Amino acid sequence: MASPADADVVSWDVDGTLYDLRRARRGMLLAGLRGLVWRPGPWRTVRDHLRLARFQREMLAVRTGGGALAARADRAELVALEERWYGPGIRRAGLRRAVAARIEAYARAGVRQVVVSDWEADWKLALLGLGGAFERVLVGERLGFIKPAPELFLLVARELGVAPSRILHIGDRDDRDGVAARAAGCRVEIVPADP
Repeated sequence: MASPADADVVSWDVDGTLYDLRRARRGMLLAGLRGLVWRPGPWRTVRDHLRLARFQREMLAVRTGGGALAARADRAELVALEERWYGPGIRRAGLRRAVAARIEAYARAGVRQVVVSDWEADWKLALLGLGGAFERVLVGERLGFIKPAPELFLLVARELGVAPSRILHIGDRDDRDGVAARAAGCRVEIVPADP
């Protein structure tokens, strides 16, 4: 476990870091199955999931291309679909206990903590009981870059008024969180899939 002793800010990734993606996926699967047999019904459930899958493929291409992201006119609609279909899984997974303990310990120690997420995160933080727990929620899609683009962390450092070397970023994927944060000059800690 890295220490924030020589960092001014600890930044947290959300998906896969604050909650376990495997547990969340099981909850998402159950929500999808309920949608097929109950509400909103098979047609809308399949249509929604195909739209989300298409968005994920498009974002994988953006990541592969370096992470520069153009604004999307349909993003509000996609966030609503994410809340509907991913929300039950995130709620079911809940906040990881080890992560919760660290967030609380850093808060008691007066360490500045922010979220640096590729995607809209306020609704996820609320489901995890972390609404208002962080100084700022910085969202890559609003800033124009997603991980592995180091520009995301350079913009975050500028927004926070600190040098990148004074940020400790905690994430779950070295190929995204690690690559982007290190390239920008931040310190990085990668948490295991199930800490």
